[in-house]
Amino acid sequence: MSSWVVADVGGSNIRFACADTSGIVQDSIGSLNWKSTPTLSTALRVFLRDSSVDPRTVSQLVIAFAGPAIPVEGFYQFTNIPVSFTREELAAVVPGARITIMNDFAAQAYCLLALKPGDVKPLQAFDGSWPPGNRVIYGPGTGLGVAQLILEGGSPRVVAGEGGNVAFGPSTEDLARLRDRVVGEVERRRPENPDPTMKPRQEDILSGNGLENLHFALFDERLTAEDISERAHAGESRAKRTFSHFFDALAGMGADLALTGLPTGGIFISGGMTRRNLALLDPVRFREIFEARWRYQEILAMIPVFVLTRDSSGLEGAAAFAAMS
Repeated sequence: MSSWVVADVGGSNIRFACADTSGIVQDSIGSLNWKSTPTLSTALRVFLRDSSVDPRTVSQLVIAFAGPAIPVEGFYQFTNIPVSFTREELAAVVPGARITIMNDFAAQAYCLLALKPGDVKPLQAFDGSWPPGNRVIYGPGTGLGVAQLILEGGSPRVVAGEGGNVAFGPSTEDLARLRDRVVGEVERRRPENPDPTMKPRQEDILSGNGLENLHFALFDERLTAEDISERAHAGESRAKRTFSHFFDALAGMGADLALTGLPTGGIFISGGMTRRNLALLDPVRFREIFEARWRYQEILAMIPVFVLTRDSSGLEGAAAFAAMS
């Protein structure tokens, strides 16, 4: 009997699952982190062993990873960690499998094909009916991912990019004033960066490290993202203020993406960083920032924004792609 294996591989964690035509097999999900495994192929071997899956029976392997799905001299390179892998390394583990390598947010975009109203937290009134049109998904984590789901004109298609690495455009006067302070902190963190024109990038604000950069820019205090989150949920005013600016920036980037592709089917925010801190997000404030674009306020007001509350969207999207292949 053949098996499908899907993977959602980020800058911190590596998640695998078995899948079939109905989606991922929930009780098969396995998780590792990069501290415990040196290579992606090693992690795959560990998952297969722990799941009692014979590598010779794997007919499809879909790897969704946090980087561009464009090999350079045969190597797929993660965006935010010094790790790379090759198709040949994976084929040596599952020699009979058809192997697909895609961006992690491309997989998350495929997950949008089977959404239910209970899978999201809407940031505006929502009657449970999905609006027609293309969709965009983005979200902060170790980095910042972006992808588009094209539903117009026939079969669904996904277009993924590296939108987290475009230049940051402040969405408020406060963020504009903080920009130079963030630049200084980015230079301290990434002294090897030779490109002065791209500091800060979107993910220098909208990521775990970005939250830390933003807190330092505000308060001259270096804390981990976990500490900032914990303090904010405990009601500490400075940490809550950091998150307020963080979500202002997230709304501003959402507006940029909305104007770039006019996704009338909605903007979807993914990732555990937003999901775990959803109680700190003010939907009214978010919509105000999102819609505050001269000439286009009425159009932006028509584009709904949702926070994806599922925690296995990458795996589910990879399984959806496998079923379509």
